[in-house]
Amino acid sequence: MRRLFWPLGLVALATAAVAGVFTTSRLFFVRDLAAYFWPHHLWLRRVLGAGELPLWSPEPALGYPAHADPALQLFFWPTLPLRLLLPAVVGFNVSVALPYPVAALGMWTFLRRRSSPAASAVGALAFALSGPVLSLASCTNLAWCAALLPWILWCVDAVASQGGARAHAALALLLATSFFAGEPLAFGGSLALAVAYAFVSPEGAAAARLRATGRAAGACATALLLAAVQLLPLIALTAGSVRGAGRLEDGYHLHPLRLLEAVAPFVLGNYLGTVTEMGPWLVPLSGGRDPYLFSLYCGIGALALAAAAMASRRRRGWALFWAAVAAVAVVLSLGGHTAAYPALRSLPGGHLFRYPAKFALFGAAGLAALAAAGFDATFPPDRREPRARRLALAVLGGTAVLAGLATLGTRMAAADAAAVLASLAGTAARGRPEDAMTWLAASLSSAAPRLAVLSLGLAALAGLGSSPRPRAGLARGGWVAVLALDLLAANGGLNPTMPARRLGEPAWLEATRAHPESRVFVAQSLASSSPDPDLPPRLVHAPHVPPVQALAVYGAVLPRFPAAWGVREVLSTDLTGLQPLAHLLALETYEASDRESRTLFLRRAGVRYHLLPRPPFPGAPARARLADFAPLALYEDAAAEPPAALVPAARLEREAAGAIRRLFDRGHDPAAVVVLDDPAAVRPGAGAPGGTAEVVRRSANGLWLRAEVPAGGAYLLVLEGYAPGWRATVDGRPAPVLRANGLFRALWLDAGAHEVALRYRPRALLAGAVVTALTAAALLALCGARRAAAPGAAA
Repeated sequence: MRRLFWPLGLVALATAAVAGVFTTSRLFFVRDLAAYFWPHHLWLRRVLGAGELPLWSPEPALGYPAHADPALQLFFWPTLPLRLLLPAVVGFNVSVALPYPVAALGMWTFLRRRSSPAASAVGALAFALSGPVLSLASCTNLAWCAALLPWILWCVDAVASQGGARAHAALALLLATSFFAGEPLAFGGSLALAVAYAFVSPEGAAAARLRATGRAAGACATALLLAAVQLLPLIALTAGSVRGAGRLEDGYHLHPLRLLEAVAPFVLGNYLGTVTEMGPWLVPLSGGRDPYLFSLYCGIGALALAAAAMASRRRRGWALFWAAVAAVAVVLSLGGHTAAYPALRSLPGGHLFRYPAKFALFGAAGLAALAAAGFDATFPPDRREPRARRLALAVLGGTAVLAGLATLGTRMAAADAAAVLASLAGTAARGRPEDAMTWLAASLSSAAPRLAVLSLGLAALAGLGSSPRPRAGLARGGWVAVLALDLLAANGGLNPTMPARRLGEPAWLEATRAHPESRVFVAQSLASSSPDPDLPPRLVHAPHVPPVQALAVYGAVLPRFPAAWGVREVLSTDLTGLQPLAHLLALETYEASDRESRTLFLRRAGVRYHLLPRPPFPGAPARARLADFAPLALYEDAAAEPPAALVPAARLEREAAGAIRRLFDRGHDPAAVVVLDDPAAVRPGAGAPGGTAEVVRRSANGLWLRAEVPAGGAYLLVLEGYAPGWRATVDGRPAPVLRANGLFRALWLDAGAHEVALRYRPRALLAGAVVTALTAAALLALCGARRAAAPGAAA
């Protein structure tokens, strides 16, 4: 039990930071959890429950290859059983909360190889309970990358020190699992950190370090082969996507002033609180949007220990390495505020990454390693590290003095102190400047006394560390307890819950079930940067309700990602940048068009229902009204085109942008002419108009139609998104699938009655599955051969 004391305690403390998991009726909801991960969690359960594979999602943006999007975590094996076998709410909450005990236990295991149990616990707490890491729960893919990082480093130690097939396979499996978690930037950083750490991990000559680095690089290459089932489809999808074209929106650059929050929690505002608690500074400092990291608080205790580690003579190389990791991570997280991140983006492939604030994850890992080393230096059993203890005391004492001076300064000259900080901010706060200054001065005045008391208390414990036992032991235990309670008090509320019923299926969807084949247009899905009369009114909420709660409900009623409910859209939000580039072109053309052209485009795309604050055209009937979100209503447009039709003629337009613009053109008749980008598919002349086409059956990955084609033949136009993986058969014989009107699918049919089947069969997925299976089999065989050879070698 003594050996399990620290691991079990750390798991309990990390779970306490996400204690909202202990419920069956409430849901983690902040930002992307309610808007993106929860609806796709329900979508996955719905698709698999119907006996389908989640290859193609027909709902967003006319449909896209869902299997290739790693953010959906379809291949992330640690959480798939939780998401599918447990009740929906429970499985979702557990998958959100589980990374934190996994991260705490992993960091303790990693640090334990070089640090005492108490020091390893300090590092684990400094990592798993830090503001940057706990903030990642709103993006479960990034949270799981954080949870796996210390386990990856632990495996690197094994690979560097002893090598062997099992260590190689374990590191490759963990890295591949990190890729399946679905965060490219964090995965790329984990690869780089694994290779760099392999060089400094072994103790000895340069040759040993180079061998360890080569082993780690080999494991990274094996990991990519193991992840091929996701990697190859992702590469194929990225090639024609918004992200691959370099059109991906970048943002979430950490403002330098926010680094103050590392020691003073929420001094610039609490995004999860009420409007008053949010304050006028946080959003402007985040570039006019919500902050990516809700808290940067790491605690003065962890920072003081990091300083002690730098002063220690023991493990000097270890401390310098992790200090460099933390420094590089912080500089990169500042994004455009320094030249480092733009330089990284300018490298080949750098445009595929975004949101530099994510690099703070690696800064937290570096700080955790330094805190563990600093703890052993501050509380050494032989008391031979006076320099480290003195530096820790100096940091704590200096912080206490500065906090005291800040308290006096802000109270004596509040306006002047706030004005200085305002000039440092380099940005305008929302609201009246004098009100913003007063708010900031009050926030500083409130935070400074807490910081002073905490610094003095930790300094007293550090001073007792040089005392004989048992006082030294009490000081060590007291430091761990204070660090844990401080981090929990500051960051324990970063992941609240709300009733799951408030994020259920919107009531207005019932009115659309009369025509399930038709599409729905929800203006809230658009990300227009200019005022748009079609967009819903601003979100209004009670002053005592945190805006994040109201925003979650708003996003459920006007779903940004409607896949959970089977709502099929034409224009949708693109969170990952993996939707086809043609979708972005259609969205840009829509925003630049007048109202009549917009309505024309939506009709031609098969949109029958519009969720808007006003009718899409005069006389449009309202089928449902949203009482709590007036004047929003669901309007019906019976003139929308059917999901499938026969078009007698075709014309050539090689550029997708030109073909899409014709859908907005009043002079173009898509019922008479289909626009194709393949010259070989454009047949001369025109067939006879008429004929019929209807959808007989559909599934997640297939569509079956029946057509009666008049003399001369015609093109079957299907108002579904085009992608290279679609295969067609006409009366059982293969037929080419064409890109039509820049967005849709089409194929040529000869005269007569035909049975048409469209099935999604992505070749990249099959190729990736083969590579993954062969790599896994080779690793298993290698590990088995080494294990079988071991007894003989010993004999």
